[in-house]
Amino acid sequence: MDASIMDIITKMIGTAAVIVVSGALAVNNHRLRKYRDLSDHDSDNRYMNILMMGLIGGLFGIYGNLSGITYHGALMSVRDIGPMMSGFLGGPAAGLISGLIAGAHRLIIGGISAKACIIATCLIGVLCGL
Repeated sequence: MDASIMDIITKMIGTAAVIVVSGALAVNNHRLRKYRDLSDHDSDNRYMNILMMGLIGGLFGIYGNLSGITYHGALMSVRDIGPMMSGFLGGPAAGLISGLIAGAHRLIIGGISAKACIIATCLIGVLCGL
Protein backbone atom coordinates (compact mmCIF):
# COMPACT_ATOMS: atom_id res chain seq x y z
CA MET A 1 0.00 0.00 0.00
CA ASP A 2 1.09 3.53 -0.69
CA ALA A 3 1.89 5.77 2.23
CA SER A 4 -0.86 8.07 1.01
CA ILE A 5 -3.40 5.23 1.09
CA MET A 6 -2.34 4.33 4.63
CA ASP A 7 -2.68 7.99 5.63
CA ILE A 8 -6.19 8.07 4.18
CA ILE A 9 -7.20 4.88 5.98
CA THR A 10 -5.73 6.08 9.26
CA LYS A 11 -7.53 9.42 9.03
CA MET A 12 -10.87 7.76 8.16
CA ILE A 13 -10.61 5.31 11.08
CA GLY A 14 -9.67 8.15 13.43
CA THR A 15 -12.63 10.26 12.30
CA ALA A 16 -15.01 7.31 12.61
CA ALA A 17 -13.73 6.64 16.13
CA VAL A 18 -14.30 10.27 17.16
CA ILE A 19 -17.86 10.15 15.81
CA VAL A 20 -18.70 6.83 17.47
CA VAL A 21 -17.30 7.83 20.87
CA SER A 22 -18.89 11.30 20.75
CA GLY A 23 -22.19 9.78 19.66
CA ALA A 24 -22.15 7.31 22.52
CA LEU A 25 -21.46 10.10 25.00
CA ALA A 26 -24.16 12.33 23.51
CA VAL A 27 -26.79 9.60 23.48
CA ASN A 28 -26.03 8.52 27.04
CA ASN A 29 -26.17 12.11 28.29
CA HIS A 30 -28.74 12.40 31.09
CA ARG A 31 -30.35 15.43 29.41
CA LEU A 32 -30.92 13.55 26.16
CA ARG A 33 -31.91 10.24 27.77
CA LYS A 34 -35.55 11.30 28.13
CA TYR A 35 -35.77 11.84 24.36
CA ARG A 36 -34.19 8.51 23.47
CA ASP A 37 -36.98 6.19 24.65
CA LEU A 38 -39.09 5.33 21.59
CA SER A 39 -41.52 3.22 23.62
CA ASP A 40 -42.91 6.34 25.27
CA HIS A 41 -46.46 6.97 24.06
CA ASP A 42 -46.25 10.72 24.63
CA SER A 43 -46.27 12.08 21.07
CA ASP A 44 -44.40 15.30 21.98
CA ASN A 45 -41.60 13.26 23.52
CA ARG A 46 -41.50 10.98 20.48
CA TYR A 47 -41.29 13.88 18.01
CA MET A 48 -38.62 15.55 20.11
CA ASN A 49 -36.65 12.28 20.11
CA ILE A 50 -36.83 12.08 16.32
CA LEU A 51 -35.77 15.71 15.95
CA MET A 52 -32.91 15.48 18.48
CA MET A 53 -31.51 12.26 17.01
CA GLY A 54 -31.81 13.73 13.49
CA LEU A 55 -29.98 16.91 14.44
CA ILE A 56 -27.22 15.11 16.33
CA GLY A 57 -26.68 12.69 13.45
CA GLY A 58 -26.70 15.57 10.97
CA LEU A 59 -23.99 17.35 12.93
CA PHE A 60 -21.89 14.18 12.96
CA GLY A 61 -22.46 13.87 9.22
CA ILE A 62 -21.23 17.43 8.70
CA TYR A 63 -18.17 16.65 10.82
CA GLY A 64 -17.57 13.58 8.65
CA ASN A 65 -17.78 15.77 5.54
CA LEU A 66 -15.38 18.36 6.90
CA SER A 67 -12.83 15.76 7.94
CA GLY A 68 -12.98 13.99 4.57
CA ILE A 69 -10.19 13.74 2.04
CA THR A 70 -10.44 14.72 -1.62
CA TYR A 71 -9.06 11.93 -3.80
CA HIS A 72 -9.13 12.29 -7.60
CA GLY A 73 -11.96 14.83 -7.41
CA ALA A 74 -14.20 12.83 -5.06
CA LEU A 75 -14.65 13.50 -1.35
CA MET A 76 -13.95 10.40 0.74
CA SER A 77 -15.51 10.73 4.16
CA VAL A 78 -17.32 8.91 6.94
CA ARG A 79 -20.37 11.16 6.58
CA ASP A 80 -22.78 8.20 6.66
CA ILE A 81 -22.04 7.28 10.28
CA GLY A 82 -24.21 10.16 11.58
CA PRO A 83 -27.36 9.19 9.63
CA MET A 84 -26.77 5.52 10.47
CA MET A 85 -26.64 6.33 14.18
CA SER A 86 -29.75 8.51 13.90
CA GLY A 87 -31.64 5.82 12.05
CA PHE A 88 -30.79 3.17 14.65
CA LEU A 89 -31.67 5.39 17.61
CA GLY A 90 -34.54 7.50 16.29
CA GLY A 91 -36.10 5.48 13.49
CA PRO A 92 -36.46 6.19 9.78
CA ALA A 93 -37.66 9.78 10.20
CA ALA A 94 -34.61 10.70 12.31
CA GLY A 95 -32.36 8.96 9.79
CA LEU A 96 -33.97 10.95 6.97
CA ILE A 97 -33.57 14.26 8.82
CA SER A 98 -29.94 13.46 9.52
CA GLY A 99 -29.36 12.32 5.94
CA LEU A 100 -30.86 15.51 4.57
CA ILE A 101 -28.66 17.67 6.79
CA ALA A 102 -25.43 15.80 6.01
CA GLY A 103 -26.36 15.37 2.34
CA ALA A 104 -27.25 19.04 1.89
CA HIS A 105 -23.90 20.00 3.39
CA ARG A 106 -22.19 17.60 0.99
CA LEU A 107 -24.11 19.16 -1.90
CA ILE A 108 -22.91 22.63 -0.85
CA ILE A 109 -19.30 21.39 -0.82
CA GLY A 110 -19.74 20.19 -4.41
CA GLY A 111 -17.65 17.74 -6.36
CA ILE A 112 -18.25 15.00 -8.87
CA SER A 113 -20.19 12.74 -6.50
CA ALA A 114 -22.23 15.35 -4.61
CA LYS A 115 -25.65 14.52 -6.08
CA ALA A 116 -25.23 10.80 -5.57
CA CYS A 117 -24.03 11.35 -2.01
CA ILE A 118 -27.18 13.17 -0.89
CA ILE A 119 -29.35 10.30 -2.12
CA ALA A 120 -27.09 7.66 -0.57
CA THR A 121 -26.86 9.50 2.77
CA CYS A 122 -30.64 9.83 3.04
CA LEU A 123 -31.19 6.21 2.07
CA ILE A 124 -28.73 4.86 4.60
CA GLY A 125 -30.40 6.84 7.38
CA VAL A 126 -33.88 5.57 6.44
CA LEU A 127 -32.74 1.97 5.93
CA CYS A 128 -30.94 1.88 9.26
CA GLY A 129 -34.09 3.24 10.87
CA LEU A 130 -36.15 0.43 9.40
